[in-house]
Amino acid sequence: KGQVHYQSGKNKYIYVSKSNQFLGKDPKTGKWDAKAPRSVQDLLKNRDVQNAIKKGQTYIGS
Repeated sequence: KGQVHYQSGKNKYIYVSKSNQFLGKDPKTGKWDAKAPRSVQDLLKNRDVQNAIKKGQTYIGS
């Protein structure tokens, strides 16, 4: 099963629909549980981003 994500340069953030937020990889643990910066979280307020997330979720069947 795929994941909806956002990538900015070398930084990748996974979208978590349950919490409606982006998570990044914790450099210490390697787990995808580090909350993305506010600037990335603020993208979720953008209607175009919301529509892209919905489209991606439909495409991957989530």
